[in-house]
Amino acid sequence: MTKAQADAVAKELGTKPSESLTVQLGKYHEQLVAAHALKDGAARDKAVTEARQQLTAVAGKPVTTEQAAKIDGILGVKAAPATVQ
Repeated sequence: MTKAQADAVAKELGTKPSESLTVQLGKYHEQLVAAHALKDGAARDKAVTEARQQLTAVAGKPVTTEQAAKIDGILGVKAAPATVQ
């Protein structure tokens, strides 16, 4: 993940960029990529939902489906079908 990506995500989440945010976003990115690699649709949806829950924890507040999709785009991950919970 680049600094520009981390800064853009921080702006989208309304938080300040930081080293820990970058690390957490890197973990989110890895989770989402792994989720999309799953062949089973139900397992993929569950994994995406878990990744989105991680994103909400990173943000420290609820993240809308639209925000999550925008963040996924910033990180270069195809849009996930599961909603933020």
